[in-house]
Amino acid sequence: MRITAGFKSHKKNSRKELDSIGRDSEYSNPVSTEVSEEERRHLIAESAYFRAERRSFVPGYELEDWLAAEIEIEKRLDELHLPSRPDHAPQ
Repeated sequence: MRITAGFKSHKKNSRKELDSIGRDSEYSNPVSTEVSEEERRHLIAESAYFRAERRSFVPGYELEDWLAAEIEIEKRLDELHLPSRPDHAPQ
């Protein structure tokens, strides 16, 4: 299952697209209900990049961008009931 559909490009409706994944017929019968560590890291990296872009890439906030992106992506995956693979799940 490709959950990156909402992250293909930086546009105002990308969050809306991600939120609609569970409702769209194209995604209504997913192949997998888990997100690999690689997919998760990719989503986090894109989110962190867009955060940095919004602040004009001012240096010194990279860790804050990454940590905020991790929280955002984990929250979205939880909302979509798409946990990370069990070997990387929080204990």
